[in-house]
Amino acid sequence: MRLPIAQSVAEQLLQLTAEGLGVTLGVVLAFSIGLVGVVRSGEARAESRLGAALGWTALAVLGFLTFAAFVALALIVVTKK
Repeated sequence: MRLPIAQSVAEQLLQLTAEGLGVTLGVVLAFSIGLVGVVRSGEARAESRLGAALGWTALAVLGFLTFAAFVALALIVVTKK
């Protein structure tokens, strides 16, 4: 016989684990996209491909802004609890 409280706690732990995994993947992906954009932009500038450099720079900015949004959201969540 399962206790309702134990089942509720298990469901909450499972939900917390899934949310944590999702946020972790999002943060890592956003930072990685920003980093790839910076590296590829530098390579494109070195090869005098200014159009490609501009595109990679835009991708880097988007990635790092997304990363910053994750950090801001994390700070809001932590300070509200």
